[in-house]
Amino acid sequence: MNFEGSKDFETKSVWRAEWERILFPYFPRNKFTLDCGCGSAYYRHFFDNNYVGLDIQQHFPKNGVYVRASSMDLPFRGGSFDAVLASALFEHIENPDKALLEICRVLKQEGCIILGTPSRYGTKYETLKTFRGYDVEDLEHLVHAYKFLVKRRFKVGGVFAIVFAEIENIFKRNLRVVKHELSSFEGEQYYDLFRHSHFGKAILKLRQIILHLTIVMDTAIPFRVLYQGACIFAIKRDTDE
Repeated sequence: MNFEGSKDFETKSVWRAEWERILFPYFPRNKFTLDCGCGSAYYRHFFDNNYVGLDIQQHFPKNGVYVRASSMDLPFRGGSFDAVLASALFEHIENPDKALLEICRVLKQEGCIILGTPSRYGTKYETLKTFRGYDVEDLEHLVHAYKFLVKRRFKVGGVFAIVFAEIENIFKRNLRVVKHELSSFEGEQYYDLFRHSHFGKAILKLRQIILHLTIVMDTAIPFRVLYQGACIFAIKRDTDE
């Protein structure tokens, strides 16, 4: 998958760019997919017409199918979806077990879930209220309780990504932005300031180059004592097994 072609790549955090690159090739994009906590529907273009976005926000993009509801009370029949995507969602949920129970209910047998969250360290870069961060082991423990079989697990956004994020935070503190109704972990409200001038676009292009370099270095040097994001790919097993 050419994750660089994503229209919002210039505003991605390092950990989200990295987890798309390493995890999305395993995700069945030809399957009917629910995106829980879809926000601005970053991933809709991966799924064509097989995509339903869900969030509690008031406004959604113009194109696509969206539902305003809570992930802890999904308005769908059991077994409605082949796959569920939950990216940067669970850290904002006070009762993750209830949300996962609902996700399990609307998934078909052998359906899959991609679950990605900031780690315990990565939550410091969040812009919304967070209850906790999840390390990979936390995510595995959470889904095992609901009979999911973990197929792949990843730690993304290592030491170089953390340094990158710290430097960006220094610059962001000096920027005045207009708050969105549902602000994003990616910080589009900051990068929107740069899109309206040639100088700003050059800054975003430079950021994109540095982002690529950061991902390459973090991938080449597998030092994951500290990391920004935890991600797992899991399959819903038959509850009778």
